[in-house]
Amino acid sequence: QPRRVTIGASGDVLVHLRVIAAAEHQGGWDHVLGPLASIVRADEIAFANLETPLSTERPPESGEPPVLGAPPDVAGALAARAIDAFSMGEPYPSQAEMGGFGRVLFHAREYWPDYMSCVVVARQDVIDRRPQALQVLVDGIARSGLWLDEGRSHREHAADFVGRYYFNQPPELLRHALTQPLDRVIYTRLSPRKPDFDMVRDLMIQTGVLDRKIEFEEYVDIRFAEGAVGRTSWKYEPGSGKAE
Repeated sequence: QPRRVTIGASGDVLVHLRVIAAAEHQGGWDHVLGPLASIVRADEIAFANLETPLSTERPPESGEPPVLGAPPDVAGALAARAIDAFSMGEPYPSQAEMGGFGRVLFHAREYWPDYMSCVVVARQDVIDRRPQALQVLVDGIARSGLWLDEGRSHREHAADFVGRYYFNQPPELLRHALTQPLDRVIYTRLSPRKPDFDMVRDLMIQTGVLDRKIEFEEYVDIRFAEGAVGRTSWKYEPGSGKAE
């Protein structure tokens, strides 16, 4: 017989260091998260995007409840069937795909085109004292994104280079993340949009994460993103050793 199921979802769960300390002091995560069990009935499914450890030790994994040592452990936890699914940035979804123990259910852009993702965060005193330096940083990010989005060869070269010299990740894993498909990860259209941030803020108020309405202008400075509009891609050929 058909039955009704309620699914509840939240955004990124970022556990503060003081919360971790409280869990350690009180004997574990049951003290912090245990009370939530009483509000999730048997006919409900609760889902959250875990961004920080549910462990006071590293790197344990278990199934009841799911215990992860750090976000990179999610692929291993999925392989061990300690968790059923996860929502996280690359390269962990690609790691699960290439390992044969996971598959992509959907991409965020299927439901939220031009969805929000990573941001550049700077202290206000740095913004006030060195705005030009911050503009150079944002310009560089924008130009690198344009270069990557020019085609497969640029993405493959970037995967090989940063995999070996920066991220200590297998280049073939990063190539998969950047090319399967080519728009799996995009690096253009990076300007923050007020309606998106306002929507997330309102949802945070509804769910009790925020206790007041924070205006977009209080925490977002769009002048640097706007200053990068019109920038062109880096002129760089793989192996040349110089970008202009």
